[in-house]
Amino acid sequence: MSHLIPIFALIFTFSCVHGQMMTGGHTPQNPNDPEFMTRSWKAAKSLNEDASNAGPYLMIPVKVGLI
Repeated sequence: MSHLIPIFALIFTFSCVHGQMMTGGHTPQNPNDPEFMTRSWKAAKSLNEDASNAGPYLMIPVKVGLI
């Protein structure tokens, strides 16, 4: 009986940690889809225009491909 408590605690901890995922979960996406570059340029433009620091740094999307 005394061994069951640590085993249940370990199982409970594992299930809580393993169950935490980013919102939306894992979604397979194609990096070659032009929609992603369109969205990334739109987001970068919005961030660069609305940046409060207005410094010399700009965000530019980089295309990431699969090897």
